Amino acid sequence: MRNPVEPRGKVSEKGQVTLPLEMRDALGIEGGMTVAFELREGEGGILVRKDTERGDRPVDQVRGILRLARSVDEVIDEMRGPRPAPRRRGR
Repeated sequence: MRNPVEPRGKVSEKGQVTLPLEMRDALGIEGGMTVAFELREGEGGILVRKDTERGDRPVDQVRGILRLARSVDEVIDEMRGPRPAPRRRGR
């Protein structure tokens, strides 16, 4: 799949690059998904592809779905009981 006009982007100071929307849409890549990188030395480039291996794990398929009305700490306190108060150091 070659585009007549290839989208371009800049690498940030942190080494981050934004994938163009049309490419994300074509591959079904959404925020939070992982991508795999393959160095193409002979071609002088990098292949970026949707990481299907990691996405096959059940936990990866549900990551980010759960929305809690309370903080995780509150839910854990409810399940385990309240945490003991922190000890104060004596002089």
